[in-house]
Amino acid sequence: MHRRDWSASPVPTSAFRCIMIALALAAASGCHHGGGSSAVLPPDASGAVRQAAAVVAGVPLYISAGGPDAPGPPHYVADTDFSGGTVSGGTSVAINTSGVTNAAPQSVYQHGRYGNFSYILPNLTPSGAYTVRLHFCEYVYSAAGKRVFNVSINGTQVLTNFDIFATTGARYKAFATAPFAATADATGKITIVFTNVVDHSIVEGIELQAAAAPTPTPAPLAGDYLTYHSDNLRSGWNQNETVLTAANVKNMTQKTQLSLDGDVLAQPLYVSQIPISGVMHNIVIVATEGDSVYAFDADTFALLWHKNLGPPQSSSEIGCFDIQPQYGITGTPVIVRASSTSATMYVVAATMPSTGVIHTILHAMDVATGNDQASVTVAASATLSNGTSVNFVNHNQMNRAGLMWANNSLYVAFGSHCDHHQPTSWGWIMRFSSSLGLMKAFITAEDVPPDGNFLASVWGGGFAPAADSNGNIFAVTGNGAYDANTTGKNFGESVIKLPGDLSGVSSFFTPDDFSNLNVNDLDFGSGGVMLLPNDLAVAMGKASKLFLLHQSSLGGEGPGNPGAVQVYQDSGNGVWGGPAYFGGPGGPWVYYQTDNDRVRAFKLTGSSLAQSSASSTIGGYGGSSPIVTSNGLTDGTGLLWVIERSNPLVLEAYDARNVASPLFSHSAGSWNNPNHNPFISPLVANGKAYVGGSSTLTVFGL
Repeated sequence: MHRRDWSASPVPTSAFRCIMIALALAAASGCHHGGGSSAVLPPDASGAVRQAAAVVAGVPLYISAGGPDAPGPPHYVADTDFSGGTVSGGTSVAINTSGVTNAAPQSVYQHGRYGNFSYILPNLTPSGAYTVRLHFCEYVYSAAGKRVFNVSINGTQVLTNFDIFATTGARYKAFATAPFAATADATGKITIVFTNVVDHSIVEGIELQAAAAPTPTPAPLAGDYLTYHSDNLRSGWNQNETVLTAANVKNMTQKTQLSLDGDVLAQPLYVSQIPISGVMHNIVIVATEGDSVYAFDADTFALLWHKNLGPPQSSSEIGCFDIQPQYGITGTPVIVRASSTSATMYVVAATMPSTGVIHTILHAMDVATGNDQASVTVAASATLSNGTSVNFVNHNQMNRAGLMWANNSLYVAFGSHCDHHQPTSWGWIMRFSSSLGLMKAFITAEDVPPDGNFLASVWGGGFAPAADSNGNIFAVTGNGAYDANTTGKNFGESVIKLPGDLSGVSSFFTPDDFSNLNVNDLDFGSGGVMLLPNDLAVAMGKASKLFLLHQSSLGGEGPGNPGAVQVYQDSGNGVWGGPAYFGGPGGPWVYYQTDNDRVRAFKLTGSSLAQSSASSTIGGYGGSSPIVTSNGLTDGTGLLWVIERSNPLVLEAYDARNVASPLFSHSAGSWNNPNHNPFISPLVANGKAYVGGSSTLTVFGL
């Protein structure tokens, strides 16, 4: 039920008259604002634009900002609860709402309130928890940088230098933010303030909802670790490590070294309490470039099963030697627990059944037995903006990014081999059903570039795409065609955000030196994107430039990177992988280690990162993709883990509160090609640390 139903609740005569005057003037005006005449509500005695009266308590509330009543569904009430600003004349042009999940009615995006103004939403529960979602459309300007503004909710800035056109890439295209958390003040009000930066702020729609009770998260069984870097935020933070602490980690020793049939680039995974032949097992899963998947008992180290998924692809046949001597399983699988006693693992295997025959096969495997529940050879097509149909070419594309399970679906990302086959290689993100039916295939470059070279791979140094609580998908692209800053659909060198249905890019961020990144092979997409609390995200690539971004509005592209919350130039020569996060006592922190450089801990304060400590030791080629463990928020249990790429590999553990010196350091198996394929992460679960190397899995414990 809507918070206001004007037909059922009496409206004070003065407020009703003000709204009717505004609507009449809006209907009579043309499509413009920011100058000239426009519909304005009559001022009150103080000279401020009159605030419409709030007459009915309760939520949800949907407001058609600057516009008339829009029956919906959902029903957006005529503009109310505002102070200041001006009603825009609006537009009659149809608005593209295809990229907006749960879009407002079409008419909402065709009107707006602009200028410096605020909305004060009253009659709420004092100190009650709510969410605010904002709807925008740029129907005046046809270029980025023409309208830039800030938005704050109850004094906290939630959008900084927000540019609607830069976010959507087009005029007449709708955009809606992710819900912002908001707490009503002691008088039961939430205040939203819009402040001009360039030209005038504008908003077309406002949603107010009661905050949903968090969905209970089942307690992990003995520390399940089912996806790359622990969760879909890609935090790398395992909060259920109850054994290892800063005090005892120095006592770890090597427990065993298990033999495998190839190098391990995928992060090992851990699934607990799965019955096999009537006996419960905690299981460590490890996949190799030999196209094998192994399941070991995590406690006894006994081999439970081993499945080979086909002959791996030869690096010579592929013509790319970043992974040597063969391509098999590179992207980290993902495990989905169907129940407390059963689970399915999804994995991509690159196979070569005979010379010159190249397949990319997606498997759904029973974790208890390793048997296939389903398998499919990846095949997909997409349509370019000029109407040309293009196909996924198995020989030219590879899965390096970790797989992701979100929105009750499987997401798999692909890139190219060594930037080869540029006219026939794209970045792909595909969505599959649980039974491996292809639901949607999205490509990162749809406009034919002048040189005919597409690319814009999604590989992330092995980092998996991320997903927020609303099911939006985030990924970073590498070298490739880019024209999104001129309303195009090529998104090379960019962080992109897509709705869960992959219907199109809803927001993006591109460094302003994207041309230099392309020319010098400095892929932004060599690293992944990690989502943080308070609508923030971080990303870094080969240029060692750390960008702190807003998830809801990534910021587009512009000189000086105005869309970024913060830009930090790190040392080192880039990162192949990504960061980790720890929200424990004294934090929160973000951790990075770039190529041949130190581990660095950055304290996150509000919307700012500042280095708080750095390690005395230097990492190897490509930096590292660190992870964190702790026993919840218990002080003294937070540990940061990295693998130093060298031959042999070295596993290091640091106190997460201060990474100046390692608490534990030990060789962890050979790495026969230390100057290539650096994207590997350890697994730490239930008191043990697992490191994949060249044909080995090395295990440490107390």
